[in-house]
Amino acid sequence: TFDNWDCKTGNVAVSGATNVITLNVDGAVPGRHEIMDSALHLDDFYGGFPTVCPYGGRYSVKLGNDETDAEAEGISYTFQIPPSADTFTMTYYYAVVFEDPGHSTIEQPRVFVKAYDVLTGQVIDCASYNYIATGTIPGFKKSVEDTNILYKEWTPSSIDFSGLAGRQVRLEFKTADCTLGAHFGYAYL
Repeated sequence: TFDNWDCKTGNVAVSGATNVITLNVDGAVPGRHEIMDSALHLDDFYGGFPTVCPYGGRYSVKLGNDETDAEAEGISYTFQIPPSADTFTMTYYYAVVFEDPGHSTIEQPRVFVKAYDVLTGQVIDCASYNYIATGTIPGFKKSVEDTNILYKEWTPSSIDFSGLAGRQVRLEFKTADCTLGAHFGYAYL
């Protein structure tokens, strides 16, 4: 379920020279926050990879969709690092699918990942990623369904929470379409 997760929806736009994602806390919205079940044996249409992480677990989350209209989605989870943990590392898996319409960088579809200390708001080093659709992005492949669609199959990423024993941290994911409203981006977590 989405119990203990914060789910948001909104839109993306360009403001000045910045890509701005505006999200509202709506709770899980069908079609924009989906729980994927491995018992259904579904593959992503564009990438052909499983919609549930093959490296363990029965469920994954699909954040976003292949609809357009400058949509944006977010999901976050807040947890406490064990008070006695001098070193603490967490690994998560993700997969990404988005169109590369060739717009300027600030207009392109994108996926963000960020972890930060809730008390200070400080982003945790090496825990923030910003994937922007571009034909030269490393680790992405072109879809056989449409060569303007790029995808990255399930990939692990680790976050080092050393020095944060007893602190609350938030792991946050966001997806966004292009700002012009005609191209999509989504992710699996």
